[in-house]
Amino acid sequence: EEVTSFFRIVDDGVRALIGDSTAPMVLAAGDYEMAIYRQITKFPHVLEEGIAGNPEGLEASELQQRGWQLVAPHFERARREAVARYGDLSATDRTGTELEEVVNAAHDGRVETLFVALGVRRGGRYDAESRAVEEVGERAPGVEDLLDLAAAQAFAHGGTVHAVAADEIPAADSTLAAIY
Repeated sequence: EEVTSFFRIVDDGVRALIGDSTAPMVLAAGDYEMAIYRQITKFPHVLEEGIAGNPEGLEASELQQRGWQLVAPHFERARREAVARYGDLSATDRTGTELEEVVNAAHDGRVETLFVALGVRRGGRYDAESRAVEEVGERAPGVEDLLDLAAAQAFAHGGTVHAVAADEIPAADSTLAAIY
């Protein structure tokens, strides 16, 4: 009873910390503790698999690596589903690949899903007031990576961002693709 009461307090604290996150949660604990926590948690995204055993003996990097092995298939499946959804919507006005359009949509909170190319930089300036995007491609004062800006804005407004290799962007010959 005391353990269950303790885990209710832990669950309340965890949910207060992570809010409405839809990210998967990996538990790291003994089988007994995991079973109890799974029964009492109100967080809907706890993965079935966990890291069994006492995590106190593991380095943070090992916990991260073992946790990533469990969540990677979840993110890969979500990415594949998003690519398929992009394909279904690509002939409509619900998608976009033009940098200025996508940056403005991300700033407005209208991007549901965004794909950005890893390792690609599109330097420029964005003026939210005038909604102007100026691509300059060089490092200078006031220049930022517009792909990073679009990703940060989409994420900040609750969108999903997939950073993928350039050849995995669902729109051919583009460094970003958005579902609105």
